[in-house]
Amino acid sequence: MIDTLLDRLSQGKRYVTSRPSLVIAFILVAIIPVVFLYSGQQFLEAGRANQDKLQRDRLGLLHDSLVQLLHFSQYDIPVVQSAISEIKTLNADITNIRVVKQSGTDFVVVASGDLSEVGKVEEQVTIYQSSAVRFNESLIFPYFISGDRFWQAVRSSQAADGTFYYIFTEQSFRSIDNYFAESERSAYILLGLVYIGLLLLALWQVRQLDYQVLYTRLQKSGATRDQFTQSVVHELRTPLTAIRGYSSMIAEDANALATSKEHATKIQTSSERLLLLVNDLLDVARLQSGKLKMQLEAVELVEVAHDVVIELTPLAHERHLTLSLKGTESLKVLADGKRLHQVLLNLASNALKYTTEGGVEIEISSSSTEALVRIKDTGAGIDAENQAKLFAPFFRVENEHTAEITGTGLGMWITKEIATQMNAKVAIESIKGIGTHVILRIPLSSTKVG
Repeated sequence: MIDTLLDRLSQGKRYVTSRPSLVIAFILVAIIPVVFLYSGQQFLEAGRANQDKLQRDRLGLLHDSLVQLLHFSQYDIPVVQSAISEIKTLNADITNIRVVKQSGTDFVVVASGDLSEVGKVEEQVTIYQSSAVRFNESLIFPYFISGDRFWQAVRSSQAADGTFYYIFTEQSFRSIDNYFAESERSAYILLGLVYIGLLLLALWQVRQLDYQVLYTRLQKSGATRDQFTQSVVHELRTPLTAIRGYSSMIAEDANALATSKEHATKIQTSSERLLLLVNDLLDVARLQSGKLKMQLEAVELVEVAHDVVIELTPLAHERHLTLSLKGTESLKVLADGKRLHQVLLNLASNALKYTTEGGVEIEISSSSTEALVRIKDTGAGIDAENQAKLFAPFFRVENEHTAEITGTGLGMWITKEIATQMNAKVAIESIKGIGTHVILRIPLSSTKVG
């Protein structure tokens, strides 16, 4: 995981100055854990230091109490022994506590938490001699046994007759040190979990950077593609227009041979198909690049539909079909007049294309907020599975009725996209073998569109 992150960070060096997410990722992975580790270590060290100070104060208070007991009891050893036994019982970390009396050069144990030591002569006397030099102060001597920390401490007290008594204590720090070690382990485990979380967050940040870079490249690629498509389409339209013009002149020339006129007509038909394809590609490029602008205004729907019927009547006659408009009531809709004409033309011509008998009817009605255009044909109909895909780009219904019909599968997708940009909706109702109704809903010009 770390190698992957480092690889991505190394690959993204050139993005650091312009991509704040990489800087954030570096801070999350490198700086914050180090800060946490350092601060945690400082807290632990401070905790240990405070604990040692508390133990020193506690030890000093214990020695002071025993010194006062010796003085007030006038060095009554049974009283001191009773106090020492109680102290040993109540303090599990006090592993040894005793009172030693100096008699000449001997140091004799007169009271102890371990009664078996009473009466014994101490062999190691240096610790007591050091305490006698530093009177009224507890001397502490740290040492370790098998990794466990201990303190030996001695405090001297002088009786009225000049006799020296020494209070010796031995304290184990095993429980305290184990507690701190357990706390330290817990802290490191927590820090490790935090670091893993930060690492995952950093990887997510880097991945987001990857996605952002890829998205930017994709946008640039898309913009280049759209620009190329538009340039090619514009370049194609000019020679296509010339081809259509010259083929039309040949077809209408009275002096031309019949075969030449026939060939010219075929050329004209093919060029018109190619021009339709070019126009579709141009619309696709404009839609995908967001450059297809809409000028929404009040448009007379019936007039637009009437113009479409007039334009498609020759095609209907050619196919021996009827084409009619039902509903002549004046309806003002909020739309782009040019694009509304294109939508209705696409839907009606598509209906004529896939109808072999009967005809196509454009029926117009309205509700309080919208106009309803229903384009009804008597074609082969579309099954439910194909209805769901009808408005997908490059989709065409494939069956025995459509095998010889040419097309790119872009027309219905373009139609729906344009309708959507005009705040209109396109839906379809069809029964296979009976016919198809394509419904276009357009807001009335008085309706506010959010």
